[in-house]
Amino acid sequence: MLKESQIVSIQELLHLNLRIPEYQRSYKWKVPTANMLLDDILHAFKNHISEYRIGTVILHKDSNNTYNIVDGQQRLTTLTILLNTLSNNKRNFSLLLEEYDYISKHAIQLNNQLFTQKKNDFSENKLDDLIQYIEHNCTIVKVVTDSEQEAFQFFDSQNSRGKALTPHDLLKAYHLREMNVSKEGGLLEIVDHWEGMNQRELASLFADFLYPTMQWIKRRNGLNFDTSNINMFKGIRADTTYRYAKYHLASHIYIEQFNTSPFRHLANVNLYAFQLTQPVIAGKRFFDFVSYYDTLLKDIEKKLTTIFSSEELPMDGTGNTYAKRLFICSLLLTADRFSIDALTRSTVFKLYTWAYSIRLVMQNLTLKTINNYACASDKDKINSHFPLFQRISEMNSADEFNQLILDPVKTVRTEQKSLIPVKSKLKIINPEVVHDDNDSEPSTAVSS
Repeated sequence: MLKESQIVSIQELLHLNLRIPEYQRSYKWKVPTANMLLDDILHAFKNHISEYRIGTVILHKDSNNTYNIVDGQQRLTTLTILLNTLSNNKRNFSLLLEEYDYISKHAIQLNNQLFTQKKNDFSENKLDDLIQYIEHNCTIVKVVTDSEQEAFQFFDSQNSRGKALTPHDLLKAYHLREMNVSKEGGLLEIVDHWEGMNQRELASLFADFLYPTMQWIKRRNGLNFDTSNINMFKGIRADTTYRYAKYHLASHIYIEQFNTSPFRHLANVNLYAFQLTQPVIAGKRFFDFVSYYDTLLKDIEKKLTTIFSSEELPMDGTGNTYAKRLFICSLLLTADRFSIDALTRSTVFKLYTWAYSIRLVMQNLTLKTINNYACASDKDKINSHFPLFQRISEMNSADEFNQLILDPVKTVRTEQKSLIPVKSKLKIINPEVVHDDNDSEPSTAVSS
């Protein structure tokens, strides 16, 4: 039965006789995840937050008064490594006596190196203060039961039947906390607006459009957005002192002041506060960032209805869905860099040709395929001679779209029925590019 549930300090928790049961997986927290936990602790420490909560652990207490970790092993191991590394004295934590496998030892070694580097940033007095803060001001919810079965049932209710936090839920909580720390106003209005948004669309905004586009600009993997890679949306905190950060913070402050001043109306100019190639600013501006791109995405969708029929942007099947998503991401980056007015028919048609070229030549289009296509990492695929997203991010003028020369698209007649309107549209847009096996050999030139 459930013995206790209480909030305890990290010191109290780590000095229990903790044990990692054999059924638990290896310790696998990578350096970015461990660094994120430490950064959050350091932020709370530097801002003198009296209590910083680090989640919940579920423990099964057996007849030998040993506390078996049912849930929370990764965090507790990381905190043990952290305190042991920061301290100049050998700690007597029970988790230090565990026998770890090769995978765990490798992860422990890497995170130990990370924490050692961080340790060197502190004077001896400051380091002692930080250790005291972690041990006494950082807390965790400790759930203890003397029944292993009940412990697993509780774990299951928390992680399966309960509502797991989504990436955008975690980002919301993070940036609301930043607003509190920075004493920014309008918190209630922001919460109401956020909760009023369609949560499925909000999740899609991050996973299907913002995250992939921002990754593809750097020719990085844009798939599998989840709670482990939300760091890029945490952005720059208001108290950051680095030069690059001060530059971006100052530009946001100036833009806000300019857009609300009489000079904007006199000059008839509106400055845009966001660019997908620039870092996010933590706090209120993050919520403005989300609203801005949510609106921009809807404006792009609306514009497409004036250029294409629904048959020319098919959504039946995953392949067609992925192709359209790829197309819209390219439009999003173009509108973001220049303006939505830069989405002229010739530019839209060029991007449509690029996005749907891979669809016409691939019978089974997967997420991995479009990810590699966006990064131009498959050298044997069509249009692999340039990474489109990187090219757009480096353009100085929208006129440079005319310089993009696309490969000819050779299709076969056994294509899916839903792609016939797509091919017909592409043949009208670029008759030199799209052809069938029995068509004459095309020119490599592309009309603009």
